[in-house]
Amino acid sequence: MCRLSLRSFPVFLVAVMVLLALLAGAHNVPANDKAYDDAEALRRADKQWNQIDKAQQDAASQRYDATHSSSSTTSGDSPLATVFCFGIAILSVNGIIKAIRKDIAKNKAQAKATKDSQDKLAKATSLGFSFDNETKECSACAETIKLRASKCKYCQKEFSAEDMEKANIGKIDAFLQAKRQENDQASSEQAKAEATHTAKSEGFKAYQDKIAKAKMLGFSINNETKECPTCSNLIKAMARTCNHCQNGFSNYDINIVIVSKVDAFLEAKHESA
Repeated sequence: MCRLSLRSFPVFLVAVMVLLALLAGAHNVPANDKAYDDAEALRRADKQWNQIDKAQQDAASQRYDATHSSSSTTSGDSPLATVFCFGIAILSVNGIIKAIRKDIAKNKAQAKATKDSQDKLAKATSLGFSFDNETKECSACAETIKLRASKCKYCQKEFSAEDMEKANIGKIDAFLQAKRQENDQASSEQAKAEATHTAKSEGFKAYQDKIAKAKMLGFSINNETKECPTCSNLIKAMARTCNHCQNGFSNYDINIVIVSKVDAFLEAKHESA
């Protein structure tokens, strides 16, 4: 009575599946409701959090705008601060320029000193100066050592590069000073010689003029005599040797006699006139 036929088995299977589905759906309704409530709570919490973040962002933006506006207003409304900053900048630039100019002047002075030293050394070398022939005195033991020595062989004192340069320059200056004095002395002697030569030339010219004038007035040296200073005998004025004692006369002695005879002749003519 309860047996199922093969034709009614599929219908029975479908009915069983439907019944099971209904039972599963009825069992999951509370779980679905609970999941829906939890999702809704999360959505509301997220909405509140977004609202809080937006409020904080708005507050931060307002604070930034207020600060920026205050800074802009302060900087725009305080020209004194701007002038002060500009003045500080000018002073800083001026200080930098002065420092640069000072360095340039120092470098130029050093370059000039170096060039002067090189020029002095070249001039001294051309005049015969040599470091190998020069000596210096040790500042510690006062012994004489080579100028180029960097260490004293007596007391072992070492000389710095500055000390050696100073000693070299001192020797070069002393050498050039001595050469200048020699040149000055030579120039002075040459000037004296030229002056003497000029005086002699002028005297000789005046002597010739006197002789020419005396000759025009009838003077003849061949008719004049002189006294020998050795034997006191009279001899010819132009005689170079005394014919009595054989005493000799130099050209200077003869010229002195001629000048004296010409002066005496002209004086006599002047008195007679």
